[in-house]
Amino acid sequence: MARRARNEADESRSLLRHDNLRRAMQVIVQHPGIATRAEIARTTGVTAATASSLVAQLIDANLVVEGEQAASSGGKRATTLHVDGSYYALGVFVVTPSDIRAALLDLNATVITEQRVEGTPTTHIAAIVAIAQQWQHDYGDRLLSIAVQVQGATDGEAVLESVAMGWHDTDIAEPISEVFSGPIRLVNDVDAAAVTEALLDSEPSGLRLFAYMGEGVGAAVTIDGRLLAGKQGRTGEIGHVRSLVGGHDMRCECGRIGCLEAVASFQAMVGIDFTENTDHDALARHVTAADPERIDQGALALAQTLSLLSAMLAPREVVLGGAAHVLGEPFLRRVQSVLADPPRGTLPVPVRFARQGAAPFAGVGQAALQIALGLAWGPAQMHPDAGR
Repeated sequence: MARRARNEADESRSLLRHDNLRRAMQVIVQHPGIATRAEIARTTGVTAATASSLVAQLIDANLVVEGEQAASSGGKRATTLHVDGSYYALGVFVVTPSDIRAALLDLNATVITEQRVEGTPTTHIAAIVAIAQQWQHDYGDRLLSIAVQVQGATDGEAVLESVAMGWHDTDIAEPISEVFSGPIRLVNDVDAAAVTEALLDSEPSGLRLFAYMGEGVGAAVTIDGRLLAGKQGRTGEIGHVRSLVGGHDMRCECGRIGCLEAVASFQAMVGIDFTENTDHDALARHVTAADPERIDQGALALAQTLSLLSAMLAPREVVLGGAAHVLGEPFLRRVQSVLADPPRGTLPVPVRFARQGAAPFAGVGQAALQIALGLAWGPAQMHPDAGR
Protein backbone atom coordinates (compact mmCIF):
# COMPACT_ATOMS: atom_id res chain seq x y z
CA MET A 1 0.00 0.00 0.00
CA ALA A 2 2.83 2.40 0.85
CA ARG A 3 4.48 1.81 -2.54
CA ARG A 4 1.14 2.38 -4.30
CA ALA A 5 0.63 5.63 -2.39
CA ARG A 6 4.13 6.81 -3.32
CA ASN A 7 3.50 6.00 -6.98
CA GLU A 8 0.23 7.91 -6.98
CA ALA A 9 1.91 10.86 -5.27
CA ASP A 10 4.72 10.79 -7.83
CA GLU A 11 2.15 10.78 -10.63
CA SER A 12 0.29 13.72 -9.06
CA ARG A 13 3.49 15.72 -8.70
CA SER A 14 4.38 14.94 -12.29
CA LEU A 15 1.01 16.17 -13.48
CA LEU A 16 1.27 19.27 -11.30
CA ARG A 17 4.75 19.91 -12.66
CA HIS A 18 3.44 19.66 -16.20
CA ASP A 19 0.60 22.04 -15.34
CA ASN A 20 3.06 24.49 -13.79
CA LEU A 21 5.14 24.41 -16.97
CA ARG A 22 2.08 25.20 -19.04
CA ARG A 23 1.02 28.00 -16.70
CA ALA A 24 4.51 29.51 -16.75
CA MET A 25 4.59 29.32 -20.53
CA GLN A 26 1.16 30.97 -20.73
CA VAL A 27 2.41 33.95 -18.73
CA ILE A 28 5.22 34.42 -21.26
CA VAL A 29 2.84 34.02 -24.21
CA GLN A 30 0.51 36.66 -22.79
CA HIS A 31 3.31 39.10 -21.88
CA PRO A 32 6.27 38.48 -24.24
CA GLY A 33 9.23 40.73 -23.56
CA ILE A 34 7.65 41.82 -20.26
CA ALA A 35 7.31 38.56 -18.35
CA THR A 36 10.10 37.65 -15.93
CA ARG A 37 10.77 34.79 -13.57
CA ALA A 38 9.46 36.93 -10.72
CA GLU A 39 6.22 37.63 -12.56
CA ILE A 40 5.76 33.92 -13.24
CA ALA A 41 6.14 33.26 -9.52
CA ARG A 42 3.61 35.99 -8.65
CA THR A 43 1.08 34.96 -11.30
CA THR A 44 1.20 31.19 -10.78
CA GLY A 45 1.79 31.11 -7.03
CA VAL A 46 4.96 29.00 -7.22
CA THR A 47 8.14 29.87 -5.35
CA ALA A 48 10.91 31.92 -6.97
CA ALA A 49 13.12 28.84 -7.10
CA THR A 50 10.38 26.82 -8.81
CA ALA A 51 9.78 29.63 -11.31
CA SER A 52 13.48 29.66 -12.18
CA SER A 53 13.44 25.88 -12.60
CA LEU A 54 10.37 26.03 -14.85
CA VAL A 55 11.95 28.70 -17.05
CA ALA A 56 15.16 26.65 -17.32
CA GLN A 57 13.12 23.68 -18.55
CA LEU A 58 11.27 25.85 -21.08
CA ILE A 59 14.55 27.23 -22.39
CA ASP A 60 16.04 23.73 -22.64
CA ALA A 61 12.92 22.65 -24.57
CA ASN A 62 13.43 25.47 -27.13
CA LEU A 63 10.14 27.09 -26.12
CA VAL A 64 11.49 30.23 -24.43
CA VAL A 65 14.45 32.57 -24.88
CA GLU A 66 15.79 35.29 -22.64
CA GLY A 67 15.56 38.91 -23.73
CA GLU A 68 16.70 42.26 -22.38
CA GLN A 69 16.87 43.19 -18.74
CA ALA A 70 13.66 44.64 -17.32
CA ALA A 71 13.48 48.11 -15.85
CA SER A 72 14.91 48.27 -12.36
CA SER A 73 12.47 48.30 -9.45
CA GLY A 74 15.14 49.00 -6.87
CA GLY A 75 16.91 45.66 -6.77
CA LYS A 76 18.68 43.43 -9.23
CA ARG A 77 17.30 43.90 -12.73
CA ALA A 78 15.32 40.87 -13.92
CA THR A 79 15.71 39.31 -17.36
CA THR A 80 12.68 39.41 -19.62
CA LEU A 81 11.43 36.32 -21.41
CA HIS A 82 10.11 35.72 -24.93
CA VAL A 83 8.50 32.81 -26.75
CA ASP A 84 11.13 31.12 -28.93
CA GLY A 85 9.80 31.38 -32.48
CA SER A 86 12.86 29.89 -34.14
CA TYR A 87 12.51 26.17 -33.47
CA TYR A 88 8.99 24.70 -33.61
CA ALA A 89 6.25 25.11 -36.23
CA LEU A 90 2.49 24.71 -36.42
CA GLY A 91 0.93 23.56 -39.69
CA VAL A 92 -2.38 25.12 -40.77
CA PHE A 93 -4.69 24.80 -43.75
CA VAL A 94 -7.62 27.01 -44.79
CA VAL A 95 -9.85 25.11 -47.18
CA THR A 96 -12.48 26.65 -49.50
CA PRO A 97 -14.28 25.10 -52.46
CA SER A 98 -11.82 26.64 -54.93
CA ASP A 99 -8.47 26.55 -53.13
CA ILE A 100 -6.32 25.65 -50.16
CA ARG A 101 -4.09 28.08 -48.28
CA ALA A 102 -1.38 26.28 -46.36
CA ALA A 103 1.03 27.88 -43.93
CA LEU A 104 3.59 27.11 -41.28
CA LEU A 105 3.42 29.38 -38.23
CA ASP A 106 5.92 29.83 -35.46
CA LEU A 107 4.83 29.91 -31.82
CA ASN A 108 4.36 33.69 -32.03
CA ALA A 109 1.72 33.26 -34.81
CA THR A 110 4.16 34.61 -37.40
CA VAL A 111 3.91 33.05 -40.85
CA ILE A 112 7.09 31.13 -41.71
CA THR A 113 6.00 30.00 -45.15
CA GLU A 114 2.73 30.11 -47.08
CA GLN A 115 1.36 28.66 -50.30
CA ARG A 116 -1.91 28.56 -52.21
CA VAL A 117 -3.12 25.58 -54.20
CA GLU A 118 -6.10 25.90 -56.52
CA GLY A 119 -8.39 22.91 -56.86
CA THR A 120 -11.78 21.46 -56.07
CA PRO A 121 -13.16 19.48 -53.13
CA THR A 122 -12.35 16.29 -55.03
CA THR A 123 -8.64 17.18 -55.20
CA HIS A 124 -8.22 18.99 -51.88
CA ILE A 125 -7.55 16.06 -49.57
CA ALA A 126 -4.73 14.68 -51.71
CA ALA A 127 -3.18 18.16 -51.88
CA ILE A 128 -3.39 18.58 -48.10
CA VAL A 129 -1.75 15.20 -47.51
CA ALA A 130 1.07 16.00 -49.97
CA ILE A 131 1.83 19.30 -48.25
CA ALA A 132 1.67 17.73 -44.79
CA GLN A 133 4.08 15.03 -45.92
CA GLN A 134 6.53 17.66 -47.14
CA TRP A 135 6.26 19.54 -43.84
CA GLN A 136 6.91 16.33 -41.92
CA HIS A 137 9.97 15.67 -44.09
CA ASP A 138 11.33 19.19 -43.61
CA TYR A 139 10.56 19.69 -39.91
CA GLY A 140 10.28 16.23 -38.38
CA ASP A 141 9.49 16.44 -34.66
CA ARG A 142 9.69 20.24 -34.79
CA LEU A 143 6.27 20.23 -36.50
CA LEU A 144 4.07 20.13 -33.41
CA SER A 145 0.56 19.83 -34.85
CA ILE A 146 -1.68 20.41 -37.86
CA ALA A 147 -5.05 22.19 -37.89
CA VAL A 148 -7.40 22.39 -40.87
CA GLN A 149 -10.03 25.12 -41.21
CA VAL A 150 -13.08 23.96 -43.16
CA GLN A 151 -16.51 25.19 -44.13
CA GLY A 152 -19.23 23.12 -42.51
CA ALA A 153 -19.85 21.12 -39.36
CA THR A 154 -16.92 19.11 -38.03
CA ASP A 155 -16.25 16.88 -35.04
CA GLY A 156 -12.55 17.72 -35.16
CA GLU A 157 -11.60 14.79 -37.37
CA ALA A 158 -14.15 14.67 -40.19
CA VAL A 159 -16.36 17.14 -42.02
CA LEU A 160 -19.80 15.93 -40.99
CA GLU A 161 -21.64 18.07 -43.51
CA SER A 162 -20.66 20.94 -45.80
CA VAL A 163 -23.07 22.30 -48.39
CA ALA A 164 -20.36 24.49 -49.91
CA MET A 165 -17.84 21.65 -50.23
CA GLY A 166 -20.31 18.90 -51.05
CA TRP A 167 -18.76 16.80 -48.26
CA HIS A 168 -20.66 14.47 -45.94
CA ASP A 169 -18.88 12.42 -43.25
CA THR A 170 -15.60 13.10 -45.01
CA ASP A 171 -12.60 12.13 -42.88
CA ILE A 172 -9.72 14.59 -43.23
CA ALA A 173 -7.63 13.75 -40.18
CA GLU A 174 -7.13 10.08 -41.00
CA PRO A 175 -5.41 10.62 -44.39
CA ILE A 176 -3.17 13.28 -42.81
CA SER A 177 -2.27 10.90 -39.98
CA GLU A 178 -0.77 8.53 -42.54
CA VAL A 179 2.04 11.04 -43.18
CA PHE A 180 2.10 13.01 -39.90
CA SER A 181 2.31 11.43 -36.45
CA GLY A 182 1.38 14.46 -34.34
CA PRO A 183 -2.02 15.78 -33.21
CA ILE A 184 -4.49 16.89 -35.90
CA ARG A 185 -7.68 18.90 -35.57
CA LEU A 186 -10.33 20.25 -37.94
CA VAL A 187 -11.98 23.56 -37.06
CA ASN A 188 -15.02 25.25 -38.57
CA ASP A 189 -14.30 28.54 -40.36
CA VAL A 190 -16.87 30.51 -38.35
CA ASP A 191 -15.52 29.11 -35.09
CA ALA A 192 -12.00 30.10 -36.16
CA ALA A 193 -13.15 33.67 -36.84
CA ALA A 194 -14.94 33.83 -33.47
CA VAL A 195 -11.81 32.62 -31.71
CA THR A 196 -9.73 35.26 -33.51
CA GLU A 197 -12.08 37.96 -32.21
CA ALA A 198 -11.72 36.57 -28.68
CA LEU A 199 -7.93 36.47 -28.94
CA LEU A 200 -7.92 40.22 -29.50
CA ASP A 201 -9.28 40.71 -25.98
CA SER A 202 -6.76 41.12 -23.18
CA GLU A 203 -9.13 39.29 -20.82
CA PRO A 204 -12.02 37.68 -22.71
CA SER A 205 -15.15 37.67 -20.55
CA GLY A 206 -18.83 36.96 -20.88
CA LEU A 207 -20.88 35.41 -23.65
CA ARG A 208 -20.42 36.73 -27.18
CA LEU A 209 -22.61 35.86 -30.17
CA PHE A 210 -20.53 36.00 -33.33
CA ALA A 211 -22.16 36.07 -36.78
CA TYR A 212 -20.00 35.38 -39.82
CA MET A 213 -20.72 36.53 -43.36
CA GLY A 214 -18.58 34.89 -46.01
CA GLU A 215 -19.56 32.43 -48.69
CA GLY A 216 -22.50 31.65 -46.43
CA VAL A 217 -23.90 32.80 -43.11
CA GLY A 218 -22.97 31.18 -39.82
CA ALA A 219 -22.65 31.88 -36.13
CA ALA A 220 -20.58 30.89 -33.13
CA VAL A 221 -20.75 31.43 -29.39
CA THR A 222 -17.79 32.11 -27.13
CA ILE A 223 -17.88 32.18 -23.35
CA ASP A 224 -14.91 33.88 -21.70
CA GLY A 225 -13.09 33.44 -25.00
CA ARG A 226 -13.79 29.71 -25.31
CA LEU A 227 -15.99 28.18 -27.96
CA LEU A 228 -19.33 26.63 -27.09
CA ALA A 229 -19.06 23.63 -29.38
CA GLY A 230 -22.40 21.85 -28.96
CA LYS A 231 -23.13 18.32 -30.08
CA GLN A 232 -20.74 17.25 -32.86
CA GLY A 233 -19.51 20.85 -33.15
CA ARG A 234 -22.75 22.00 -34.81
CA THR A 235 -23.39 25.13 -32.74
CA GLY A 236 -24.15 28.13 -34.95
CA GLU A 237 -25.23 26.36 -38.14
CA ILE A 238 -27.84 29.03 -38.89
CA GLY A 239 -27.32 29.50 -42.63
CA HIS A 240 -29.98 27.01 -43.59
CA VAL A 241 -32.63 27.78 -41.00
CA ARG A 242 -35.74 29.33 -42.49
CA SER A 243 -35.58 33.12 -42.76
CA LEU A 244 -37.99 34.81 -40.38
CA VAL A 245 -38.58 37.69 -42.79
CA GLY A 246 -38.32 37.71 -46.58
CA GLY A 247 -36.83 35.23 -48.99
CA HIS A 248 -39.62 32.71 -48.59
CA ASP A 249 -39.77 32.16 -52.36
CA MET A 250 -36.00 32.18 -52.89
CA ARG A 251 -34.12 28.94 -53.52
CA CYS A 252 -30.96 28.37 -51.49
CA GLU A 253 -27.78 26.69 -52.70
CA CYS A 254 -28.73 23.70 -50.54
CA GLY A 255 -31.87 23.19 -52.65
CA ARG A 256 -34.41 24.33 -50.10
CA ILE A 257 -36.60 27.42 -50.25
CA GLY A 258 -36.31 30.37 -47.88
CA CYS A 259 -33.06 29.66 -46.02
CA LEU A 260 -31.38 32.57 -44.27
CA GLU A 261 -28.52 32.38 -46.78
CA ALA A 262 -31.01 32.75 -49.63
CA VAL A 263 -31.74 36.29 -48.45
CA ALA A 264 -28.76 37.37 -46.29
CA SER A 265 -25.73 35.99 -48.16
CA PHE A 266 -23.55 38.28 -50.28
CA GLN A 267 -24.81 36.61 -53.42
CA ALA A 268 -28.41 37.31 -52.40
CA MET A 269 -27.82 40.89 -51.31
CA VAL A 270 -25.16 42.10 -53.73
CA GLY A 271 -25.68 39.80 -56.70
CA ILE A 272 -22.13 38.46 -57.05
CA ASP A 273 -20.68 34.99 -56.66
CA PHE A 274 -18.78 35.81 -53.47
CA THR A 275 -15.89 33.62 -52.31
CA GLU A 276 -13.40 33.96 -49.48
CA ASN A 277 -10.89 35.19 -52.08
CA THR A 278 -13.08 38.03 -53.36
CA ASP A 279 -11.19 41.31 -53.20
CA HIS A 280 -12.82 43.54 -50.60
CA ASP A 281 -12.32 46.71 -52.64
CA ALA A 282 -14.13 45.10 -55.57
CA LEU A 283 -16.80 43.85 -53.17
CA ALA A 284 -17.27 47.37 -51.83
CA ARG A 285 -17.90 48.65 -55.34
CA HIS A 286 -20.56 45.97 -55.85
CA VAL A 287 -22.15 46.92 -52.53
CA THR A 288 -22.33 50.56 -53.64
CA ALA A 289 -24.00 49.55 -56.91
CA ALA A 290 -26.39 47.02 -55.35
CA ASP A 291 -30.09 47.55 -54.65
CA PRO A 292 -30.28 49.07 -51.13
CA GLU A 293 -33.59 47.32 -50.51
CA ARG A 294 -32.02 43.88 -51.04
CA ILE A 295 -29.25 44.72 -48.61
CA ASP A 296 -31.75 46.05 -46.11
CA GLN A 297 -33.87 42.92 -46.45
CA GLY A 298 -30.79 40.77 -45.81
CA ALA A 299 -29.85 42.87 -42.78
CA LEU A 300 -33.37 42.54 -41.39
CA ALA A 301 -33.45 38.77 -41.93
CA LEU A 302 -30.08 38.34 -40.22
CA ALA A 303 -31.08 40.68 -37.39
CA GLN A 304 -34.30 38.83 -36.67
CA THR A 305 -32.43 35.54 -36.43
CA LEU A 306 -29.82 37.11 -34.16
CA SER A 307 -32.59 38.63 -32.04
CA LEU A 308 -34.11 35.20 -31.49
CA LEU A 309 -30.71 33.76 -30.55
CA SER A 310 -30.03 36.72 -28.24
CA ALA A 311 -33.33 36.21 -26.43
CA MET A 312 -32.19 32.69 -25.60
CA LEU A 313 -28.48 33.32 -24.91
CA ALA A 314 -28.46 36.87 -23.48
CA PRO A 315 -25.04 37.72 -24.94
CA ARG A 316 -23.12 40.77 -23.82
CA GLU A 317 -22.68 41.71 -27.48
CA VAL A 318 -23.21 40.58 -31.05
CA VAL A 319 -20.24 40.81 -33.41
CA LEU A 320 -20.59 40.72 -37.22
CA GLY A 321 -17.51 39.16 -38.77
CA GLY A 322 -16.16 37.86 -42.05
CA ALA A 323 -16.70 40.43 -44.81
CA ALA A 324 -19.70 41.99 -43.05
CA HIS A 325 -17.85 45.27 -42.50
CA VAL A 326 -17.75 45.85 -46.27
CA LEU A 327 -21.54 46.27 -46.20
CA GLY A 328 -21.00 49.50 -44.28
CA GLU A 329 -22.76 51.52 -41.64
CA PRO A 330 -26.31 51.33 -43.12
CA PHE A 331 -26.22 47.54 -42.81
CA LEU A 332 -24.84 47.74 -39.27
CA ARG A 333 -27.43 50.33 -38.19
CA ARG A 334 -30.25 48.15 -39.53
CA VAL A 335 -29.06 45.17 -37.47
CA GLN A 336 -28.49 47.40 -34.45
CA SER A 337 -32.02 48.82 -34.67
CA VAL A 338 -33.54 45.35 -34.30
CA LEU A 339 -31.27 44.24 -31.44
CA ALA A 340 -31.84 47.56 -29.67
CA ASP A 341 -35.61 46.87 -29.59
CA PRO A 342 -35.70 43.38 -28.10
CA PRO A 343 -38.66 41.16 -27.26
CA ARG A 344 -40.32 41.93 -23.95
CA GLY A 345 -38.51 40.39 -21.02
CA THR A 346 -35.10 40.54 -22.71
CA LEU A 347 -32.43 43.23 -22.87
CA PRO A 348 -31.04 45.28 -25.77
CA VAL A 349 -27.81 43.87 -27.16
CA PRO A 350 -25.04 46.04 -28.65
CA VAL A 351 -23.88 45.12 -32.15
CA ARG A 352 -20.59 45.95 -33.85
CA PHE A 353 -18.39 44.80 -36.70
CA ALA A 354 -15.48 42.50 -35.91
CA ARG A 355 -12.08 44.11 -35.48
CA GLN A 356 -9.78 44.01 -38.48
CA GLY A 357 -6.05 43.48 -38.83
CA ALA A 358 -5.51 40.31 -36.80
CA ALA A 359 -2.61 38.07 -37.72
CA PRO A 360 -3.34 35.79 -40.70
CA PHE A 361 -4.39 32.22 -39.86
CA ALA A 362 -5.00 33.30 -36.26
CA GLY A 363 -8.06 31.17 -35.51
CA VAL A 364 -6.88 27.95 -37.13
CA GLY A 365 -3.40 28.59 -35.74
CA GLN A 366 -4.85 28.82 -32.25
CA ALA A 367 -6.44 25.41 -32.76
CA ALA A 368 -3.03 24.01 -33.69
CA LEU A 369 -1.38 25.66 -30.67
CA GLN A 370 -4.07 24.37 -28.31
CA ILE A 371 -3.76 20.73 -29.31
CA ALA A 372 0.04 20.93 -29.31
CA LEU A 373 0.79 22.77 -26.08
CA GLY A 374 -2.50 23.68 -24.41
CA LEU A 375 -1.76 27.41 -24.72
CA ALA A 376 -3.75 30.44 -25.89
CA TRP A 377 -2.42 33.38 -27.84
CA GLY A 378 -3.50 36.91 -26.98
CA PRO A 379 -3.34 40.47 -28.33
CA ALA A 380 0.48 40.34 -28.42
CA GLN A 381 0.38 37.68 -31.14
CA MET A 382 -2.72 38.92 -32.97
CA HIS A 383 -1.17 42.19 -34.11
CA PRO A 384 1.69 41.63 -36.57
CA ASP A 385 4.31 43.72 -34.77
CA ALA A 386 3.16 43.34 -31.19
CA GLY A 387 5.25 41.39 -28.73
CA ARG A 388 8.07 40.79 -31.21
